[in-house]
Amino acid sequence: MSLKIPLRPELQAWGKVALKLGIASSVATLLVQFLNLGYAFSASIAPVLVMGQTRGSTIQTSLNRIKGTLIGTLIGAGCYQLLGGSVTALFLSVSGAVFVSHWLGLPGIKGAAGYVAAISLTLHSNDQPWRVAASQFVALSIGIIVGNLVDDLLWPSQAKASLRQDLCQMLLELRQFYYLSIQGYLVGDYQALAAIDCNIRIVKLIRHIEPLWQEALLEQHQMLRLAASWDMTLHQIWDHVQAMDQIAQAGSAEPQLRLAELDQLADATMLKLQVMSEAVPQPNANIAVELKPLLVSASARLDQLQMQLASSPVELRRFLSFFYHMEAVALSLEQVQGQIWP
Repeated sequence: MSLKIPLRPELQAWGKVALKLGIASSVATLLVQFLNLGYAFSASIAPVLVMGQTRGSTIQTSLNRIKGTLIGTLIGAGCYQLLGGSVTALFLSVSGAVFVSHWLGLPGIKGAAGYVAAISLTLHSNDQPWRVAASQFVALSIGIIVGNLVDDLLWPSQAKASLRQDLCQMLLELRQFYYLSIQGYLVGDYQALAAIDCNIRIVKLIRHIEPLWQEALLEQHQMLRLAASWDMTLHQIWDHVQAMDQIAQAGSAEPQLRLAELDQLADATMLKLQVMSEAVPQPNANIAVELKPLLVSASARLDQLQMQLASSPVELRRFLSFFYHMEAVALSLEQVQGQIWP
């Protein structure tokens, strides 16, 4: 009888990355030792520093690391040549590497440049600083190249897979944010800290998704229309839910405005977000949650009650504005539901 331990998809993905990192570091170290270059530790850590979850992120990080390594080794060796292995030389080498990175318009490599500059200066021999710098640069470059080859040949990671995971999570976070807004305004149980945390997670996801779209488009050009539609829809939904959240912050709705039709629409919208998050990884998935009939029913109910409501004009405007944003979220979901994946 065999024991099978189920792993979540994200753990399986990172397990493959971990295995690739181990292989790449070992191969790079053996290669540098075989070539008798020294500085095997630079080659061994290079794959760990550059390998990402997608092919595009690995390439971009590798290019930045090579640029940073070149700047750092040159400045570190130069400072050692002029000032020796003093603390002053260390200060000037690290500061100079970071400054030059910004001066060249490459702020993303400042960490690599400063790190390599410090390592280069502290490891130089008394008589051959430039040879040591060159050997270290070659060793680290070998590690980067090996890391890229292993990443490309062994379980090549596609941006589309990572994009699907992030879109699933984005829909779930939007669902949670929507739920908190509904609870705050229609139920009267507003949870400010939970709403703030949810909004922060959404911002982080948006920042992570943007470059993934570009990578996915390079892998599959026909996704261009899909990318534009999804990107616009997700931002629209987020904008509308933020507006709902702001209304909820100002106070809950009066009891006479808490219509059953709105509860039904809210429940169906959250269900739709849940179902769509599950459908993103599954091409041609069936999303059988219809929102239009509920929208029609809620609109008709509001039309009947507007003349009968005894609420103040300000409160009525807040209520109608909240419903407008609920309606906009539902319509946005209806528009994008047929565009899960080509």
